[in-house]
Amino acid sequence: MLKIFFIQNLGINESLAITDISAFSKSKGHDVCDLLIEKKE
Repeated sequence: MLKIFFIQNLGINESLAITDISAFSKSKGHDVCDLLIEKKE
């Protein structure tokens, strides 16, 4: 089992690809911890 943490720097909205990968990973028994959205100004 993997623990997965996503980091995104595209602004406020979550990417659909990240939500899809997260759901797939959870369905395979992996622990998806969180999504950190970093906004660079």
